[in-house]
Amino acid sequence: MIVGLVGATGIASADPVTTIDPAMTLGGGIVPCIGQVRGFYDPARNFNGDQVMWIRAEFTTLASGSGGCAVNATVSWRNLDTGASAVNPIVPLGDDGSHTALWVPVWTGKLPGRIEVTIDTDQPHIAGHGSFVIPG
Repeated sequence: MIVGLVGATGIASADPVTTIDPAMTLGGGIVPCIGQVRGFYDPARNFNGDQVMWIRAEFTTLASGSGGCAVNATVSWRNLDTGASAVNPIVPLGDDGSHTALWVPVWTGKLPGRIEVTIDTDQPHIAGHGSFVIPG
């Protein structure tokens, strides 16, 4: 499974990009915070030749003061055409409140097909869900 930190450029409007419904979550940090773990799939943006989904955290602090917020995200996926499925390793994500966090690639399998994904966190949250097609 591939998990790493890589900055992704903006989303090109001509690409068939699929946005995943975000996970809404509380975050851990010095001050209370709330936010979301967003995700998207873009077949034109692979990672080392593998198709990946990209995720990142965006938080807002609930009290005055500075300090970042963080959460550990887990992305699980299932290929509806092949039956393959996996739960990716924990991905630590953070945001200092400036919403400049990097997009992180998360592996979604090697075979083409219809993919269902779920984004969970280690904090109280409402899971994010979505689906996309990895072209053959």
